[in-house]
Amino acid sequence: MLKALENALEKRREEDRLRMLRDELPPVDFSSNDYLGLGAEEVNLSADRSSASSSRSITGNYPRLRTLETFLAERFQGDEATFFQSGFEANQALFSMLSDLGVTVLFDEYIHASIRSSLFRSRGKAWSFKHNDLTDLRMKLERSEGECVVVTEGLFSMHGDSPDLEAISALKSEFDFALIVDEAHSNGFFGEHGIGTSESQDVIADVDVRIQTFGKAFGIQGAAIVQKRESRSAVRREKTSIKEALANFSRPFIYTTAPSPLLTELCFHGLRRWDQAQEQRELLGENIQHYLMRAKDYAEASMNRGQVQFYSVGGNRATLQCSQAFSERGYDLKAILSPTVPEGQEGLRICLHAFNSKAEIDAIFDIFDYIRTN
Repeated sequence: MLKALENALEKRREEDRLRMLRDELPPVDFSSNDYLGLGAEEVNLSADRSSASSSRSITGNYPRLRTLETFLAERFQGDEATFFQSGFEANQALFSMLSDLGVTVLFDEYIHASIRSSLFRSRGKAWSFKHNDLTDLRMKLERSEGECVVVTEGLFSMHGDSPDLEAISALKSEFDFALIVDEAHSNGFFGEHGIGTSESQDVIADVDVRIQTFGKAFGIQGAAIVQKRESRSAVRREKTSIKEALANFSRPFIYTTAPSPLLTELCFHGLRRWDQAQEQRELLGENIQHYLMRAKDYAEASMNRGQVQFYSVGGNRATLQCSQAFSERGYDLKAILSPTVPEGQEGLRICLHAFNSKAEIDAIFDIFDYIRTN
């Protein structure tokens, strides 16, 4: 249809990074974000209507949605919460608004694409700092002007490591900034209440805003922007309501049809179900420990404390070949290619689940041994 599209696709083919939608997946799942296996359970829900029919500023701010947001604020230990249909939409709504309003955003260089894209399409100032590097973050804070926010992830989705949130929070005593943490991959497993790394590192009171995403370990869909307006490290209580600001200045919030009543009920159901999933959380913890026991003899394998691991290969073509070798043996491991990760750092993302067996985890390393010797 358009020559520009065909040229772009051809370039992707030549660089061995063309994305393909697969109709069938290998049976052994080490790729999905359904870490506890809750997303595969059958759900039978009903609602008064199937659609909110309009944006929230028109008729979409229905009572059950408001009740859900009150519940989410309490459940995730915040003062208020705003619910969205996905984590991508929540990040677009929040960060495009901050950028449009001229707030300086300092973000970890490995931050999720949904945050990057919203920042670079707006007119505000946005600078990256080196991954989990507090020295570089301090340098950027010293140079920043005007109001500033620092954003990082509770668990980085590609390599599976976490920031030192306590150390980042400590910088708030020297620099005036708000701290935002995207807990997409850490909530549902990290912390006693599944709030994420902010909870497991005991810094909930220091994090001003969290993005709590439900389409991964919680096994449902949607996300909430949760604000805690009284920060332990702040000089005074924050008066600004992010929820009110979103309703006034966030184009993705204002011009999008509100979450459907069916999705609202699914969120209630999924969070109640998570409360009964202690066995799955324990099984996942055991599988992580088993993986770490096996990975210690492999220099290419990560040793993260969470469910997302990484095996370094290097090069798009070699990584794709490695992923294909697993697929041929019935194992689904996602190839992570540049530019999603820096060139030379390509490899396989290994997502551990409660439903994976110890034998399946052992087989990962058996296949790696085969690939290395053939």
